[in-house]
Amino acid sequence: MKRINIFMMFLLLLIASTNLIFAQQDYQIVQNFKAKQQQIQDSIKTASSLEQLKKIHIQIDRFENEFIAHKSLLDQSLYPDNFNTTIEKLNNQLNLREQDYTQITTLQVQVSQMKVQIDSLNLKSAILINQIQQMQEERSKDKATIARLEKNINELRYSLHKRDRLVMTMLDSLIPPSIVEGGKLTSTEKNEIYSKAKKNDIIYNIKKSINDNIKFLEVTSLNLTDIESIQKQQHDFLKLWRGIGPQILDIYSAHKQNVKNMKEIDSAFVSWHEAIKQEVWNSIRKIYSDHGINLTGFSNGEQFTEILTGFISDEIKNADADIEGSRKVYKRFADSVWFVNVKPTWIPYLINNKMLTNTQADVINIKVSQWQSAVIPSPFNWLYVVIAILVIFIVILLFKFNSAKKELVKPEENTKKE
Repeated sequence: MKRINIFMMFLLLLIASTNLIFAQQDYQIVQNFKAKQQQIQDSIKTASSLEQLKKIHIQIDRFENEFIAHKSLLDQSLYPDNFNTTIEKLNNQLNLREQDYTQITTLQVQVSQMKVQIDSLNLKSAILINQIQQMQEERSKDKATIARLEKNINELRYSLHKRDRLVMTMLDSLIPPSIVEGGKLTSTEKNEIYSKAKKNDIIYNIKKSINDNIKFLEVTSLNLTDIESIQKQQHDFLKLWRGIGPQILDIYSAHKQNVKNMKEIDSAFVSWHEAIKQEVWNSIRKIYSDHGINLTGFSNGEQFTEILTGFISDEIKNADADIEGSRKVYKRFADSVWFVNVKPTWIPYLINNKMLTNTQADVINIKVSQWQSAVIPSPFNWLYVVIAILVIFIVILLFKFNSAKKELVKPEENTKKE
C-alpha cells in the first residue's frame, strides 16, 4: 500500500512537471510570436524604400508559415485578435505603407514639374504687379489704357489663382496621407520631407503666394464675386497650412533651421485676411467715387456708418441753401448706388461676415430716408382726391334722392286730407 502511494505521488509530480514544461513552451511560443510581430511592424515603419517594403512581404509569409502549426494556441492567447487577424493587420499596414511610397514617388515627379511652373508664375506675377502699379498711377480716361489695365488685372488674377493651387498641391504632397490622418512620422520620413521642402523652396513659395495676393488686393478694385473667390482661396490655403504646417515646423526645428520665416507665415495669413476685408471697404468706396461721391476712407463697420451718416447729415443741412443741388447728390448717392448696389449686394455680405451689424445698417437706412424726405417732397396722392370726389358725389346723389322722395310723399298726403 505504501509503495502504491509513493508511485501515485511520483506519477502526479511527473504529470505536473510535464504540464509545467508544456505551459512554459506555450508561453514561449506566444512570446516569440509577439516579438517577431513587433519586429515586422517596426520594419514597416522604418522602411525607406519600396524595395525594402517588398522584402517585408517575404518576412510576413515566413512568419505565417513558422507559426501556423500553433494557430489554436495563438487564437486563445491573442484575444481580442487571433492568428489570422494578426497576419491580416501586418499585410494591411505594409500595403498602406507601400501606397504612401507609391504616391510619394509619383508626387516627386509632379512636384518637380510644379516647381518649374511656380517659378514661371512667380516671375510673371511680379511683372504684372509692377505694370498694374504703373498704369494705376498714370491712369487716365483713355479707353486703350483702361482696357489694357483690365486685361492685366484679369491675367494677374488667373496667374495668382493657378500659382496658389500649385503651391497648395506641393504643400499637400509633402506629408503622406496616412500621417495626415493621425499617424506619426519616422525619422526617415522627416528627413525626406525636409529635403523635398528645401529643394522646392516650399516655405518661400508659400510666403510669396500670400504676399502677392496682398499686393494684388492693394492695386486693384474688385467686385463682390471676385472678393468671395479670393476669400475662399485664402480659407482653403489657411486650412491646409494649419493641418500640415505644425509638422513642417517640427521637422525644420529638428534640423536646427531658422524657423522665423515659417512662423511669419501665420502672421502673413492674418494680413491676407485683413487685406481682403479692407478691399471690401475700398471697393464700396470706389463705387461711390465712380458716381462722383468722394467719401473719407473707412475700414470697419463703425467708421462706415459714421462716415455715411455724417455725409448725409451735411447734405441735409445744405438742402436748406441749395435744395436742387442736394437733390442731385441724393440721386447719385441713393438711387444710383445705395438702392441699386450697396444695400442689396454689399450690405448682406458685410453682415454675414460680421463686418457690419444689423443695427448699423438700420441707422444708415433711416438716415437715407431722412435725406429723401428733406430733398424730395412726398408726391401728391391723387387717390385720396378721387375718393373724396366720389364721397361728395354719393352724398349729393343721396341728398337728391331723399328730396325727390319727399316731393312724391306730399301730393299723396294732400289727397288723403280731401
